Amino acid sequence: MKNVSFLIGELLFVPFEEKLLMTSVSSLIEDLQDFEIYSIDLRNISSSSPLVRLTDNEVIEHDLQLSVDGIHILYQTRSLGSSRRKFNNSQARLCSLNLIDGHS
Repeated sequence: MKNVSFLIGELLFVPFEEKLLMTSVSSLIEDLQDFEIYSIDLRNISSSSPLVRLTDNEVIEHDLQLSVDGIHILYQTRSLGSSRRKFNNSQARLCSLNLIDGHS
């Protein structure tokens, strides 16, 4: 069993990689870094097995879906504004992340 230090919003099992993906959430929207996607390798769930952060941005990720080939994770993002950007991108976006090489 693996303990995580955040609230979990969504869970998605990836059979091809034997990983469990999850979104982190917070009851208060104070820091957008509290909303990210993480993975846990289920082949090695010992205490030394790391929790891997897959995203690092200032948006809220939601609606995780696995692609038909099982290699990409599809998700939507919602922006609430950003201190890192010069403009406010408030439009929802569809994003993908390759689970093998980490490219989006």
